[in-house]
Amino acid sequence: MSLKNIFSKPEYIDGIGNIYPIKLKYYDDFIECSHLLYISKNHFEPNNIPLLELLFYSVEQFNLSKEDLIKKLEKLFSLVINKPIIYQEYENYFWFQIIDLVKKKFGDLIVLSLSHRDENGNYYWLCQCDCGSPPKNILGDDLINGITNSCGCSKDINQNKDDIFDEKSIISNHNYDNIRNIIMKQNLLFEQKVYKTELMNKWAEKAMKAKQKNAPNISLEDIITTVSVGCGKLFSDLEEYSIYQLYSDFFRLRKIMEHDSSVHFLCAGATNLKLQDFAESLNLYHNPYDDLFVSADKLTGLNKAIGK
Repeated sequence: MSLKNIFSKPEYIDGIGNIYPIKLKYYDDFIECSHLLYISKNHFEPNNIPLLELLFYSVEQFNLSKEDLIKKLEKLFSLVINKPIIYQEYENYFWFQIIDLVKKKFGDLIVLSLSHRDENGNYYWLCQCDCGSPPKNILGDDLINGITNSCGCSKDINQNKDDIFDEKSIISNHNYDNIRNIIMKQNLLFEQKVYKTELMNKWAEKAMKAKQKNAPNISLEDIITTVSVGCGKLFSDLEEYSIYQLYSDFFRLRKIMEHDSSVHFLCAGATNLKLQDFAESLNLYHNPYDDLFVSADKLTGLNKAIGK
């Protein structure tokens, strides 16, 4: 059993690098573009066209322009790879280029490592100048565009710079599906079922409404505050949590509280309760759409359940 998810470890892909689970402090940015991950080949007529290409062919179907789609995908990939992403196209081929400046030379500067991403999504790189001055953080765009070529020491600035594009470090039709699956699993996103007929899709939609009708109204904010109080965590601590870590703590807290309540009832004389182990396994990967479909003979009862 792997402990990657509970410790929020990244998943490594050759040529791409690490794919990181989204931290809660970036969640709002993530949900602005993560809806694209729910689009699968099941939303289209059967064909051999790669999924990423289908997104571009069908942008109007999802009320997006090509420019909006590019921006959202650049943002999505940048968030999970933690590096700048630039859309590129040549003739009939397109791809998303991953920008890794480490060990690249820009004038008198050599890039040592990625430093940080600011609140506006700009990336800063730790650079060493040839003059030997202490390393300093420099905006990536300034390096790429030739605005900054030294620490400020040089009067005759060396304008030479390395090629920043690595043809292997790209997201394209060949690896998008694998990357998409990893992102969805890391962040507990579940692919919605798309059925073969419109009637079946309507049944599924009604079943989901019926399922949600009597469920507690618990938002992500509610989950965060519950974990904060129950685990004694500051909100600043929870900002660094992944979705998987947050849900693990939340559902474990619920099991502990259910266990404690059962103990109280049993001590009070209850005889029809079974004491559950609060440490039993949590199935955070259960897809709510897997057991959603209802048969035709139950449709009438379903309609009554949702008040139709």
